[in-house]
Amino acid sequence: MTSLGAYGTVWVVTGVSRLHYTLATGEIASKTDAALHALETFPERWHRVVNEALRLRQDDSAQPSFAGLVSCFGEHFGTPRRSLYGSPFERRRDVLEFAGHVIVAGHRLFQARGIDREAGPGYECDPVGAEPGGVMLALTLALLRKGRP
Repeated sequence: MTSLGAYGTVWVVTGVSRLHYTLATGEIASKTDAALHALETFPERWHRVVNEALRLRQDDSAQPSFAGLVSCFGEHFGTPRRSLYGSPFERRRDVLEFAGHVIVAGHRLFQARGIDREAGPGYECDPVGAEPGGVMLALTLALLRKGRP
């Protein structure tokens, strides 16, 4: 439900982008810089959802509240329509699919660097079938512990 609103869109899109950026570079980026990294890194198929997250972040209209969730409908059906999407459901679909795509890409980066369960505490789960955000965080921490860019 959260991913229907502006806050969820910004949180998910920029969050997974930040984790991917860290896995790719070994550095930590701002949410905006991570979204710009996503535009450079991922296929054009994902540019609309990333640009939507950037737009919402710049508008500073993404609030983690029920009112923020309800206001998302005005962006899609109001006049003038500001959203890059025709409906919040269409945007939600892309947010979730983008997150999945970035998480898979993150796993590939992780595997390409040869980081394994020997990375230390905090990486105790199998990436396949585990909760995505926790896995990406564990992967990022393991990568930073190993000191690999």
